[in-house]
Amino acid sequence: MAKVKTGEKKQYEKILDLFQSMGSDTLMVAEIKEKLGDEIKMYRLSTYMYDIKKYSKQAIVPIREGKKVMGYKLVKMTTPLSQKITGVALVPATVTEVADEVTSEVETE
Repeated sequence: MAKVKTGEKKQYEKILDLFQSMGSDTLMVAEIKEKLGDEIKMYRLSTYMYDIKKYSKQAIVPIREGKKVMGYKLVKMTTPLSQKITGVALVPATVTEVADEVTSEVETE
């Protein structure tokens, strides 16, 4: 990420401020270009969205029309995903355990 002068907002913070000032969780690319087109580099928009996800711990969902991204939706997460997964251990079952379960289900039916 480019160096930022002290006191100056980072690019992704400008987009977050735009989300808040618009009062909506959804921003279209055209709105971002209209409001911040001279302050940010539009070709780096996906990078800024990644930075929002990384630094503000909020999810960003692209709004697509076919392959083209038309806008972005900000999803406020109540608890970080890492906290939801902690304490859960996934242990793969052996093939014989799965086979025993399947045969017992078939025999009972």
